[in-house]
Amino acid sequence: PESLTEFQMLDSDQLLTARTAIVHGLALTPANFTRMQQAGASLVWSPRSNMELYGQTTDIASALKANVTVALAPDWSPSGSTNTLAELKYAARYLKQQAPGLLTAKQLFEMSTIVPARIAGISDKVGSVSAGLLADLFLVRRHGNDPFESLVASAPSDVTLVLVNGVPVYGATANLAKLAVPAVEDITVCEETRSLNSAALTHGSFAATSKRLVAGLAKSSVTLGPVVECQ
Repeated sequence: PESLTEFQMLDSDQLLTARTAIVHGLALTPANFTRMQQAGASLVWSPRSNMELYGQTTDIASALKANVTVALAPDWSPSGSTNTLAELKYAARYLKQQAPGLLTAKQLFEMSTIVPARIAGISDKVGSVSAGLLADLFLVRRHGNDPFESLVASAPSDVTLVLVNGVPVYGATANLAKLAVPAVEDITVCEETRSLNSAALTHGSFAATSKRLVAGLAKSSVTLGPVVECQ
């Protein structure tokens, strides 16, 4: 009820607009989604955090039926996924069990890339592989012939290269070597060795950053979690 009241206040105060992005929207009804579509507002869906915290998630079928623009993203690491790939995989598993056929792997990919870029108003910079945009790219091992189904089936260790604005920052050691990265720092990801471009890290080495985090969290009796989830 409180969330619905907030939605009604947004609408009545003329703050439900094409620049509005509602995160979660767990309490929203089909009528609310219709109103969002009329206003041009968008939805950010974070199914894992919803399920972990509340045991249910947004009525995504009604949002899509109302033609609301929907992006997919993790919420936060205490209850959500550690990264976008993990959230994409979680969403695919959830839909397979609860709503088969509602969204394709390609649609989930777009909801994780170009759709959020459009919502944020930065699709002229990121979100797709196009001339003139920042070269934010990644490579994954192939699992079958369909690239989008292959991505859904990928494990963290299947990511073999990541470039940010054209700069290789992470990947299989051999791939970074091919791109002439001079200094790397090796880490273990799901029992496989991966490397980081030391020069591209903005806050020092991974080891040093981890050490600082461990020390800081220890003051609150909290331990540092793993880099990725390997399941």
